[in-house]
Amino acid sequence: MEKIIKIKNIKSAIKKYNYDQTKIGIEIDGKIYYDNKNNPYKYNDEYYWYPMIAQAINIKDQEKKYKYIYETMCEILDNISKQCDFKCDQCKANRNGLSVNKIDGCCYFKEEGRCKYLKDKKCTNPNISCKLFMCEYIEKEMKFKSVPKNYPLLDLFFNKKQKEILQHSYKKNFEALKNILIDKKM
Repeated sequence: MEKIIKIKNIKSAIKKYNYDQTKIGIEIDGKIYYDNKNNPYKYNDEYYWYPMIAQAINIKDQEKKYKYIYETMCEILDNISKQCDFKCDQCKANRNGLSVNKIDGCCYFKEEGRCKYLKDKKCTNPNISCKLFMCEYIEKEMKFKSVPKNYPLLDLFFNKKQKEILQHSYKKNFEALKNILIDKKM
């Protein structure tokens, strides 16, 4: 069975069809999206999230759905984190004297030093918590608070407990979190 929904009906469609075998398409400007392939929209576009939402709805296996969302968000957040603009082991906040650390920005820990996953000016660990975190300097510059509720792909598919886990499980990848996320689904 196949069903086409309008953008304004996304929340109700997720509740109704999230694990139902109905294939969902989201109609945007006369074109129907069933997945994120050939998504023509850029991050700042109004419709950017909808093809990804359609793809997530159409993944009926819960673990695969969560893995798709997790990996997609890590990719998106990697692109956003370029805002940190690392140069000579210093992010923008370091260079402007607005960070508690002198080097490696948020990726420096007093007890451990530089995070072992920070390589070539970017995070190599597919960890959503670290990628969600943005210092006050970057959030102020972007005029955006980086929390799960502000990303539709996280907000629509995870409950409050799951979003908290996603936000605060630093250095843990999807494999380490998948059972906890599935367990916290109500």
